[in-house]
Amino acid sequence: MFMGEQFPGCMPGTESYVARGVRERLRKAASQLMNSTAWLAVLPFLVTGPLSAQQPGDTVRVSGNLVGEVLEADGTGLLLSGGYTPYAGMRSLELWGGTTKLARRGFRYGLVAGGVLGSAVIVAGVMMGGSEATSSDYFKLVGVGGLVSLFCGWIGALIGSGIEREVWIPVPVPVGLSLPLRTR
Repeated sequence: MFMGEQFPGCMPGTESYVARGVRERLRKAASQLMNSTAWLAVLPFLVTGPLSAQQPGDTVRVSGNLVGEVLEADGTGLLLSGGYTPYAGMRSLELWGGTTKLARRGFRYGLVAGGVLGSAVIVAGVMMGGSEATSSDYFKLVGVGGLVSLFCGWIGALIGSGIEREVWIPVPVPVGLSLPLRTR
């Protein structure tokens, strides 16, 4: 008995449609498994990046309100300049990242405001132009509207560059060995 008799539609040396589909599915599943395995292998390096927030000298914010400099870190908590804080009592831990200026955000807000103002200029120009306006007049209006938008964006960037904001980078709270002691 040759393969064609066992599996209809499959001649010796050929592969059936079903077998080809099964092989492709197995190949895809193996590829997905390798991709997920590769991510699992890389994940510890991504999580334990340069932001450990446990190095002496780092400024940290604990649970959103306690700010202090790390003096020492152990398996149960952090000794900060303001006192000892156990890991078990931390809701969040953030590392000081310095300050940043808001010029980019100011440019975006100014560009949006200028876009609204520029659109109003275009609509007013079209309404005032009447029937004697030519297509080149409309192109000029669009150009003026665009320039108004860019000008307002640059004004917003100048305003935003004068504003500073603190940057706090969230880091994972280490799971310590702080267990409550029970006395009998």
